Amino acid sequence: MKAWSCCKDQHKAFDFESFQLIKGCARGKHSVVPQKIAISASPNNPAMGHTDMTLPVPPPTSTVLRSIADFNTTNPNAVSATTAALNIIHADRKSTRNSDGVTAKCQRRGCQKVFTIADNNNSSVCSYHAGAPVFHDAIKLWSCCPDKKCYDFEEFLQVPGCRTGLHDDGVIDLSAS
Repeated sequence: MKAWSCCKDQHKAFDFESFQLIKGCARGKHSVVPQKIAISASPNNPAMGHTDMTLPVPPPTSTVLRSIADFNTTNPNAVSATTAALNIIHADRKSTRNSDGVTAKCQRRGCQKVFTIADNNNSSVCSYHAGAPVFHDAIKLWSCCPDKKCYDFEEFLQVPGCRTGLHDDGVIDLSAS
């Protein structure tokens, strides 16, 4: 909505053409005296307001582009999107070990089995999905296994994992696996 501040309650316009057609609400005499508000020359445009073109123009500076690999090697502790995301993921990790200290529940997607901590030494004991669950319309699938589409939720839960590794109890570091 467009309106003049002096009469915005009487005349309103919703496009610029209608706004230009709004008649003025005040009357006065025409004047040949220029307004006292002066518009100064722009410092960014030397031709505006200057008659002599002797101002020195600096040569264009060339920008040196650096690669991400160079930045990462010179700044090994810099926060990147990957490290920030991993910090968020690992900040929410809580131990799923039971009070007996012998068993725990696996936190990996697609596994969720209760396992014995002492038996978690074989790198193929856990079958899990590396991707996230995807629910689109009536179809359910894992993003890492797009060819295994299911319509029933129980069938979706029974899709075997596509990766193997150690069970994740929230305590051990699995970033290497």
